[in-house]
Amino acid sequence: LAGGSSSSSSSSSTSDGVGKGTGKTIWHRNLLTDEERGQGMTIVGTSPMTLGDVDGNGALDIVLTVQISHLERNAFRVYAISAMNGSDVDHFPKHFDMGSTTDNSSKKQDTADTLVIPSPLLVDLHTNQLPWLDRIRMNQRL
Repeated sequence: LAGGSSSSSSSSSTSDGVGKGTGKTIWHRNLLTDEERGQGMTIVGTSPMTLGDVDGNGALDIVLTVQISHLERNAFRVYAISAMNGSDVDHFPKHFDMGSTTDNSSKKQDTADTLVIPSPLLVDLHTNQLPWLDRIRMNQRL
């Protein structure tokens, strides 16, 4: 994703054995709907993308934070998108309103130009961490 872009895509690359590859787009989608773009919503910037299995289905997902500007208000959305087909992971995107860009009563005088876009951090919160502990113990013996 390029900053300000309202779409995301994934490419697959194959190697011919000589190190030269050809890329092919395997999916493309717009992050903002046509209705949202028609209402004047724009993407101001994005965080770096993070890969991980967000929903535990064994497939990689792409996670990124998007800063959106609309009617002098800033918001962040955290998207979790299937890396296989570009569809939203269940319960995503998450929306966080950051308030007005002209609100003088707020403690911080952040504007669309000064907000820092938080990068998503994926953490494994499963109760069974034994496979990871076994792997660490095995590496300590080497």
